[in-house]
Amino acid sequence: MDAPAARLLVGNDAPLRIRLPGRAMTNRWGLIQTCAASLDDIQDPGDGLTAHERIFLVRLKTEADGLATYQALKTLGLSRSEIETLRTDWLRRGLVRVDKARGNALRLV
Repeated sequence: MDAPAARLLVGNDAPLRIRLPGRAMTNRWGLIQTCAASLDDIQDPGDGLTAHERIFLVRLKTEADGLATYQALKTLGLSRSEIETLRTDWLRRGLVRVDKARGNALRLV
């Protein structure tokens, strides 16, 4: 809505120059196309997990005491880069949290 807010949220004032309806600026992907939907239009919002993530979470809970460590995720067949991407994404989405009592391991929430 104003330059200071735009600079705070996305790091520049580019959102103020958007003139086409349905466009938005994000700090992660830049300019994107958007659409609006009311909550009544959404049948089942779900939990946002993919089928693979759901399997990984169940296995981590049962086989790794709820810890998303590199070793536990490697046991699930993920590569180092896949593990780093997944752990970063899960932290961002609030699916895991740093557990200082467990040596800063990521614990499922």
